[in-house]
Amino acid sequence: MFKKLKIKTIIVMATIFGLTPAFADCTPKANDCSFYRNCVQKKFNCAEDEYPIGYGEKYCERFKALGSNDLTPYGKLWRDETLTCLQNALVPTLSDSSPVKTCTEVDELAFDSHPGCYTNVYMSICEIKKEDWMTIVGVVDGEDYASIKSLKQIYSVIKTCAGDFFLELKHIDNELVSLNNK
Repeated sequence: MFKKLKIKTIIVMATIFGLTPAFADCTPKANDCSFYRNCVQKKFNCAEDEYPIGYGEKYCERFKALGSNDLTPYGKLWRDETLTCLQNALVPTLSDSSPVKTCTEVDELAFDSHPGCYTNVYMSICEIKKEDWMTIVGVVDGEDYASIKSLKQIYSVIKTCAGDFFLELKHIDNELVSLNNK
């Protein structure tokens, strides 16, 4: 009975969110990279070198493999939040009503979501320690940094981090002015 209720609940929830029953269990989970293969790849049937397997799953697995010796506690939190954010960005593509219909469109949507996930207000790459930064940068293959898509991401992240830095400087400046006026 409980199992039947659970299945019915999943189907109802899938209907509410526009997911077909085949994708009803496609909720991203921290430290679980199966979403890319079992959900996105299953729906779009992209080539192995395209985003779901050739980038999403590949880097999810690499980042997931980083342990306590590789990342600080904040770095691990950033990793977990980022991996989940990147998967959550693709959940709407699983809906029957999604305008995303091709592997190229999945790729574009995924890459467009990267900078926002990397610089998430809750956990931002702009605030990680140097040793985490070096580890994270070392996970990605050199040729993946050289694409136009990646260069756009890098520029966006740098712009966000620089903006955060200058906002913090402005805040400090305002505090100093306030202290001088007392």
